[in-house]
Amino acid sequence: MTARSLFSTTLVLLLSFIASGCISNAKKTERTPNIIFILADDWGWTDWEMNGAQEGSNFYQTPAINELARAGIAFRQAYAYPLCSPSRAALLTGQYPGARLAMHQAITKKSVATPSVSKSCGKREKLCFPSSRNHLPLETLTIAEVLQSSGYRTFHFGKWHLGAKPYFPDKHGFEKQFAVGGAGPGRGGYFAPYQGLSDIPQGPDGEYLAERLTDEVIKTLAEMKNEKFFIFLAHYNVHSPYQAKPAYIQKYQNKKIIDQRHRHPVMAAMIQSLDESVGKISEALNQLGLVDDTILVLMGDNGGIHWQNDKKFPDTPITSNAPLRCGKACFYEGGIRVPLIIQYPKKISANQIEDTPVHIIDFFPTFAELGDAYDQTDSNQLDGTSLVPIFDGKEIKQRALFGHFPRRKQVGSPVGGSFIRRGDFKLYLHYGYNDDRSNKIELFNLKNDISETENLANKMPKERDAMVKELNQWLAETGALLPQKNLNYSP
Repeated sequence: MTARSLFSTTLVLLLSFIASGCISNAKKTERTPNIIFILADDWGWTDWEMNGAQEGSNFYQTPAINELARAGIAFRQAYAYPLCSPSRAALLTGQYPGARLAMHQAITKKSVATPSVSKSCGKREKLCFPSSRNHLPLETLTIAEVLQSSGYRTFHFGKWHLGAKPYFPDKHGFEKQFAVGGAGPGRGGYFAPYQGLSDIPQGPDGEYLAERLTDEVIKTLAEMKNEKFFIFLAHYNVHSPYQAKPAYIQKYQNKKIIDQRHRHPVMAAMIQSLDESVGKISEALNQLGLVDDTILVLMGDNGGIHWQNDKKFPDTPITSNAPLRCGKACFYEGGIRVPLIIQYPKKISANQIEDTPVHIIDFFPTFAELGDAYDQTDSNQLDGTSLVPIFDGKEIKQRALFGHFPRRKQVGSPVGGSFIRRGDFKLYLHYGYNDDRSNKIELFNLKNDISETENLANKMPKERDAMVKELNQWLAETGALLPQKNLNYSP
């Protein structure tokens, strides 16, 4: 059976279950909401005003994002993957991509169609690391396909980074795609004329890409006001190259720097454009009378880039994730804990702060339930858990969160590994120190040590061993590719 025929068979079976009522137990009489998911690229946990201020930063200005948070729920412990391609795969599939899909890296020329791991590699390498997938497999069911089968119009705007044209959004359940690209905004950068982006008619010279994407979303809102829709707006902001509107850059250059961690004027300007996008979309929903029937989600895809300086400001870090440790491309909290705000007036009361740990994989079952598509508890291939109980003021079932990141190098932390979070505790197995793949273990109590500074592995051996066992069981169950001892190793 081919991959496409396998997918078609799966989808037909799924639809038959939906039709028979064997899967869906949602209330049929309640209108299913419109869905807008805004994903910001490289937007770290403290890279907005309210979260930043709580951690001692007051450089960024995000009034629209602040207002969105006041209108709904701001999550303090929301997780994504430490890199952009896996986070997008996790959102669309509801699965842990590093383990189930063998997509643990951002897609590059080194990514492959069929990931594997060899037992022989460079002589100086103690371990041979798995390759990473270069596309989202066509047979993998996406939330766009599920919602489309339930009568939703589906639209993708912006960054894709889940494979070349044969694997573009239109092959994964989106009826329309706009400004599709890879890691960044293309060769032309953030200002028109755009180069390297697909499905985007040129705008006037000097047009800023974040504004263009926002305008296109608002046009679609006006066209779809009488239909159900799922809009995925994947902003390129605030990914490199670091480019922003000159007037905004000047504004932050002129701003008195009180906080010494956040002080990069271009980053602040790019965040302001992100904030304006959120504000314009919120205003459009209000004007079109759609706000009550729309769930609006804003989230970051991974931690901010903390290690890099911009050439124009060589002494100024791009951002800081403090008090979180590390940032993009590592599994410490700074790399995976991200901003998350959800507004849905029909179900979510205003001014809520939520401390339940949640994950980007949770939006597949959440949207499937809200869209009256099917109940995720009957689908064993999903790793996520519906967040709808939280919207109703209830608790979701306690569960462990996992991550698999077999990366040869990491920025600001040891070589890649895997982790498990259960309750307040988070445990890492680090790869690459000796011939054993799990020779270094770290255990942290995040409630008492958000910065992950005190390793409790030797102080809490029972907790450590139980979590190592659970993590190894998960790696085996998901078929995760693991580093292998290098038979050619010669120090």
